[in-house]
Amino acid sequence: MPTKVSVPVQPEVLAWARRSASITIEAAAKAVNVPADRIGEWEQGNGGPSLPQLRKLAEKYHRPFAVMLLPEPPRGFLPLKDFRRIDPETGKPFPMPARVAYEIRLAQDRRDIALELIEETSGEVQPFKLSAGLNDDPEAVADSIRHALGVDPAEIARWARRETVFEGWRAAIEAKDILVFVMGGAHAPAVREVRGFAIPATTLPVVAVNGRDKTNGRTFTLLHEFAHLVLGEGVVENVVAPQLTMPVAVRRIERWCNAVAAAVMMPAAAVETVAAGKGISSDWSSAELAHAAKQLGASREAALIRFVTLGRASWRSYARKRPVFEQEYQALDEPSGASGGAPHHMQMIGRYGKSYARLVLSGYRDRRINLNDAAAFLGVQAKHIPYIERQAFKAA
Repeated sequence: MPTKVSVPVQPEVLAWARRSASITIEAAAKAVNVPADRIGEWEQGNGGPSLPQLRKLAEKYHRPFAVMLLPEPPRGFLPLKDFRRIDPETGKPFPMPARVAYEIRLAQDRRDIALELIEETSGEVQPFKLSAGLNDDPEAVADSIRHALGVDPAEIARWARRETVFEGWRAAIEAKDILVFVMGGAHAPAVREVRGFAIPATTLPVVAVNGRDKTNGRTFTLLHEFAHLVLGEGVVENVVAPQLTMPVAVRRIERWCNAVAAAVMMPAAAVETVAAGKGISSDWSSAELAHAAKQLGASREAALIRFVTLGRASWRSYARKRPVFEQEYQALDEPSGASGGAPHHMQMIGRYGKSYARLVLSGYRDRRINLNDAAAFLGVQAKHIPYIERQAFKAA
């Protein structure tokens, strides 16, 4: 039999590709049908995979094959801080699911594509200048954010009446050259795995939210992650209210971002109108809370957190309702049995956002990329590009 020839791949690249994809040694070994200790040996420089095995590993790790042949691991984004829920047995966050790691890489790749397209045309991008610290008053920070985004309380109220709150905030944020992605599709992460993440940068920062979440919950996550951009901190997280098991420093950050997001989304004057007559000792029935939240265009949990902050509810009342919210979030991850939905090309513009789509399509219009590249960057077939173009440049 011919001798199997290993590929000259760098062991540190093999290890980086697996770890950054959040793939276990056991899962990698299964993908190439070798014992688990063989993967460890390869990553230590003892032998290496054959060409077919390396191709299978690249596929498993969701990496282009060429990346596996790099002389060293790429120096891209620093890993995001993991603010997800804590495993009570270990006192650490649960292991990062591979599909969450994949969504983060996709977002980073899209940002790289957008930056390259901008660089080729010497296009101008609005720098992200908003900045604040944990000692800053969340109400004042929220006012500055609404002012920077050009959104006033009257506009927020109109969005709430029309039930277009998420679309409104997303458009306002994207208009400031911030990329907003929505995780979706058949293999989207579960809400219990990730609600959103933020990638800060002075040019084209990124916010991503989970499309499995309910729309109003998705809006709160969008603004919460935006608050992380203002702090200049890259994170990935999956809870609304920070757990007591989290480190004190993390809880402080999360509570501040929650306070900012709630104040941006629900200005104090609007809350006072909706919650008139309610005091800190008052209890909110499920029907009352649902009605108030709808008026504010918020999820019930976000609305209740805001009521607590403004003295219209107590932390005790929130704590009583928290298990109900948690059960509902878990239900979001259960198979619905529904099939069909919008065509794939319509879904993709919702996931990638108009800001990113316009950059790609402008590159195609200017003949800096070809039709196939544009389709690949947008995750659609080439025949759907004209439709995507109409949607991306259609006035709101």
